[in-house]
This record gives sequence, C-alpha cells and structure tokens, in this order.
Amino acid sequence: MDINKVIGKRLALEVGPEERERFIEKMGWQPQTYYEARSGRRVFRVSELVAMAKAIGVPAWTFLDADGITKTVSVGDGVKATTITGAALLDLFHAREPAIRSLTAAAKTIRTVIANLVGYDAPPPEGGIAHQLYLAVRLIEHDIKRGGSK
Repeated sequence: MDINKVIGKRLALEVGPEERERFIEKMGWQPQTYYEARSGRRVFRVSELVAMAKAIGVPAWTFLDADGITKTVSVGDGVKATTITGAALLDLFHAREPAIRSLTAAAKTIRTVIANLVGYDAPPPEGGIAHQLYLAVRLIEHDIKRGGSK
C-alpha cells in the first residue's frame, strides 16, 4: 500500500466525524483537501504530518503506523520506489510501539481502578490512593502523547 494511503487511513481513524470541522479549521484546509487526505490522494509533506499531529494531539509517527492496515508500505515514485514493512517504517521514526501499547494498557487499567474506587464521573479526593493513581495516569498519558516510554 502507498504511504499516502496509510497516512490517510490513520487520519480517518484519528479524526472522527464530530472532530472533522475543527480539524479542517485548524489545518486551514478546504473540506475537499480533507477528503483527498483521508483517501490517500494527497502527497503529504513532513510539515503537514507535524501540523496534523499538533491539530489532534498525537505524535506525528502515528500517521505512519501501518499496523492493522497493511504488511508492506511503498515509498517513492517510479524507479526510486521502495517497499518497507510497517515495523521497519516505524523504526525509522524511533516509535516505541510495544512500549506505547503497554503504557496505553496501563493507563486504561489505572482509569478502571480509579472508577471502581470513586465512580466513573467523580473526581478522586486529594490525598487518597485514587488521587495518587489519577496523578500517575496523567503522567502516563502525557508520556504517551509525547511518544515516549521513560
């Protein structure tokens, strides 16, 4: 699959229907540009990937994650075209996918524990174990957004 189609599919996964208008506005795009991007008919520049990531609050490498979309990604045109696996593509951007998946799973588990301790809609009272867990999960989620795993 062409790298632009992978980026478009990831964009479609990251920007839901309720966020579409806000995303288009943040990007300064016309609706047609957005639909071209989602369908993979747009040739993305690095600056656009960075702007898209900033607009929706994810690491830029998110758009290059081919996991679950395709096994190989084609990059380039004509004679200079090359094929690369999805994992190798992420390695080029130093994305630590297994670590990030672990962090995401940990954050979800901690959120479930907090909900069981204080309820789903109640903020945890300061000083208790639920509040300490809440602070920990906020740090984990911040690290996930940065794309790290320290």
